[in-house]
Amino acid sequence: MTSGRWSLGTTPLVALLAVWALLIGCGQDPAVGPPVDLDAAVDQETTPADDPLDDQEGDPLEEALPDDLPTFDQADLQELDPEPIDDTGGTDTGALPFLPAGPEAAPDPMAFGPFPVGVATFDLYDESRREWIIGPPRFLRTEVWYPAVPSAREGPFWSYDFHQEVDEQIDLGDKEEEFMAAEIPPLQSMAVRDAELDREHGPYPVILFSHGAYSLRFEYLFYTVHLASHGYIVVAPDHTGNTTWDAIRDGFNVLTMLAAAPDRLEDLSFLLDELAMLASDPRHLLYQAVNLVDVGVTGHSYGGFTAATVPCRDSGFRASVLLAPVMDMVELYGCDLADYPVPVMLMGGTDDQTVSWESQYCGYRSIGHAPKILYQLERGGHFTFSDMCRLGLEEQMIEGAPDIANDGCSPTDNVPYEEAQQTIDHYATAFFNLYLRHSPPSADFLIDYAEPPFEPVTLTHGEVPDWPDGGCSSLPF
Repeated sequence: MTSGRWSLGTTPLVALLAVWALLIGCGQDPAVGPPVDLDAAVDQETTPADDPLDDQEGDPLEEALPDDLPTFDQADLQELDPEPIDDTGGTDTGALPFLPAGPEAAPDPMAFGPFPVGVATFDLYDESRREWIIGPPRFLRTEVWYPAVPSAREGPFWSYDFHQEVDEQIDLGDKEEEFMAAEIPPLQSMAVRDAELDREHGPYPVILFSHGAYSLRFEYLFYTVHLASHGYIVVAPDHTGNTTWDAIRDGFNVLTMLAAAPDRLEDLSFLLDELAMLASDPRHLLYQAVNLVDVGVTGHSYGGFTAATVPCRDSGFRASVLLAPVMDMVELYGCDLADYPVPVMLMGGTDDQTVSWESQYCGYRSIGHAPKILYQLERGGHFTFSDMCRLGLEEQMIEGAPDIANDGCSPTDNVPYEEAQQTIDHYATAFFNLYLRHSPPSADFLIDYAEPPFEPVTLTHGEVPDWPDGGCSSLPF
């Protein structure tokens, strides 16, 4: 892993509310092609024999968890010496209402998990990366959601106030007064601030989450909190230089966004190393609580690019889930999609106006070697995969801003986002349960359903046909 800080340029300031409309999107405006009829296509093309989730007799996990999956370097974990994970699937749930996923247990992945969720915020610094060599170390404000003790089940639940997030570490320049005067609704979570961590059922697998371009770590609460409730420690940094705060201060700039890519990738590798250190500190919340052998990664939009690319550069990851990802940059950063190293699920919407569904679909089609699943959401938009619709910022849009109302949040043109997010939680949780909590029966949830809220979803295992008229051949995959 290389280190080094990219020097990021600035652009003329843009109107505050226009920037807010660009919180997550990466600024592309591609033509959106027609959705592919996967049901018809699958009838014509066979799924590879080594797809681990094909209907077959015997243990569905026999091929789903290959022996040669990359693992975290055990030498880095010698000082941790955590107790082994109790995922035997036995009958003793302690104070839990039902068992978390394990070799013989597979809870409903759509339902909130057996653990109440705690949340803590940490300001971390990467001393190996400094701006202009002698500048301050790279700063990462990082959110951690984790399984909490039963007393946290009734709250009080934390609400994220954007204004209260602004402190001495956040530089809004001459836009601060305007921002602080703006009416921005809070985001309510189902997590309890600084709750006691449940140590009885740990250590827990880790999932790193990467936010979209010019977004923030806590704008995906429907997803990150849900994963933590199923027995994961979910870690999400603000990618400094590519956050909402940077867009408010400097404006949205595609060149600046592209320049953030190397730091984004190194941020996640840094967090893995930092988690190992924190887990060895008896004074820290995460002491002996993290299982750094079973680590997943996930992200949205530009964070989907980050989550897709980092397993090719860092062998510490076992599985990836990509939400509406930017796929056409992945191979530019040394990731050979044809020889992808870990199981992967790509989830996208056919009406995505920010990152075209065609580019996502063709990126998925280029993935080889690893088990893979494609989730296709009819009438789903880019912001269906975030909490943007809950903020109601479509009411604050101005001319020239992205049409958030019709890119995932429209009550008439898009699938209802609340229902779609139930299915996102369902499939992503089942996928991580299969690969990170070693739960073969969780594979039974990775199927197509006909009943609500699954009607707009098509799930395909393994290979898919080319985009109509050979469209994938024109893309850089």
